[in-house]
Amino acid sequence: MLNEALTAVAAAGGTAVVQAAGTDVWTVVRSRVATLLGRDAASEQAVLTRLDRTVADLQESHDHGDARQSRLVEAWRTRFEDLLEDLDPEARENASQALQGIAALGALGRIGSTSSGDHGLAVARDLHVQADRGSVAGGVLNVEGGLSLTNPPLPETSQG
Repeated sequence: MLNEALTAVAAAGGTAVVQAAGTDVWTVVRSRVATLLGRDAASEQAVLTRLDRTVADLQESHDHGDARQSRLVEAWRTRFEDLLEDLDPEARENASQALQGIAALGALGRIGSTSSGDHGLAVARDLHVQADRGSVAGGVLNVEGGLSLTNPPLPETSQG
């Protein structure tokens, strides 16, 4: 029987697999999960196949609006719990750390995973900041992913 912390890590891992599926971080999550759960090349390949089926199931569930997502989260949670239960304490700690890394990656795959601290502004899509009539506009950015900056247009000759 796992303690609460390990059960939470397994649950976070299950959620991460589903959140990351089909996103930019999927390749890394897929590889790390296969390495974690695979004991040899054959079992690692079986895990990769299961992960690919997860993506296909999620795409189908998105198209049909059914509750497969919850079932898949639980299936992966159970796999991670089974792994953790079968390991000795040192290997369990290593696997727990690997799962925490997978969970962090999965959060990057989550749509709308934008957050901000005190006095901050969270934006999940585009943000347009514009200075007008000689004023200054600015901000502090903490970006996970891509950022595109363009030069502002030159003022018209009548403005200055």
